[in-house]
Amino acid sequence: MIQLNLQEIAKDGYIKAEDIVTFLSSPAMQEQFPGKKLIISIWTAYNWLHKLEWRFGKKRNGMYTDGHEKEDVDNEGNATEPNGFPVEGGYFQIIMVTHDEPTFFANDCQKTKWTHANEKAVPEPKGEGQSLMVSDLLTPEWGQLVDGDEEAYLLQQVDKAIDVFEGKTKGHAFGLFLFDNAPSHQQRAAPALSARRMPKGPSESWAHHKSGPRMCLGKFSDDNTQDFYYPDNHPLIPRWFKRMEQIIEEYGLWPEQGLNAQCEGFKCEDEGTDCCCWRLLFT
Repeated sequence: MIQLNLQEIAKDGYIKAEDIVTFLSSPAMQEQFPGKKLIISIWTAYNWLHKLEWRFGKKRNGMYTDGHEKEDVDNEGNATEPNGFPVEGGYFQIIMVTHDEPTFFANDCQKTKWTHANEKAVPEPKGEGQSLMVSDLLTPEWGQLVDGDEEAYLLQQVDKAIDVFEGKTKGHAFGLFLFDNAPSHQQRAAPALSARRMPKGPSESWAHHKSGPRMCLGKFSDDNTQDFYYPDNHPLIPRWFKRMEQIIEEYGLWPEQGLNAQCEGFKCEDEGTDCCCWRLLFT
């Protein structure tokens, strides 16, 4: 009976030693065994779990549901920035304001639990699943950056946060705002300008995101806009993507000797700014 009760609990969740204690002290068990003492300690319950062939450890996984194995190693950026910066104008207090951003994942669940020796590994979704990011600005002095009814949220972010900070300090402190510059925070809008994978010649269907939208307009130094696609009334290739050569020519930067689309092996010179089309557009 105890084994069946534990297996029923394990179907939808995680078992613990307290489940045995609770089960034995339940009215149903007391009625079934009148006059018997069915109260046990938590340590006795642990021993019973082992006798019933339950073991505590990391959950065993079967093949991931997409048929591939999951990679366990995430590459972390090791780049660091120089420490320190000059502060002018007196002996004001410097208050650190940090950008806190926890992320919750759909498949992020408890990995260690009691499992029975006969329990089989079952398929499960690969990866972390859908995510929900919660963002806030925090300080060691006040916790969340709030001034009365004024709060600094990520979507208004810096301008609003500075207003809240100045309202708290009345101009008597400097705010040191620290933001996490992780690659996941550098996502650009789908139509944002990008030289990545641009073809040197014109293309009818090229997009820097597969099946994505056309790139937005660029801008010359005189603030006039530049379209990266031929007009609808072009006699030969209407609405086609302009080649890199054409885009650079419109800027007046195309050299007489011409340029390759990219340097051999994508290895541009360290100080080079116009060694190939891609490098010129990136800079």
